[in-house]
Amino acid sequence: MWGGSLFFAACMAFQFFLAGSPQVGLGHLTLQVLVYLGALLYVFSKSAKFSLFKPAEEMTDSSD
Repeated sequence: MWGGSLFFAACMAFQFFLAGSPQVGLGHLTLQVLVYLGALLYVFSKSAKFSLFKPAEEMTDSSD
C-alpha cells in the first residue's frame, strides 16, 4: 500500500510539475524512472501475493 501510494503521488507530481516543462531531458528521464519503479513495484507485489498469500489461502481451504 505504501509503495503504491508513493508511486501514485510521484506520478501526479510528474504530471503537474514536469510534464509541460521546457527541460525535455529531465521530464523524459523522470518518466522513465517512474515507469521502471512502477514495474518493479508490480513485480514485487505479485511475487509476494503468489509466494505468501496464495499458499496460505490454500492451506486454510477446508473443501476436502
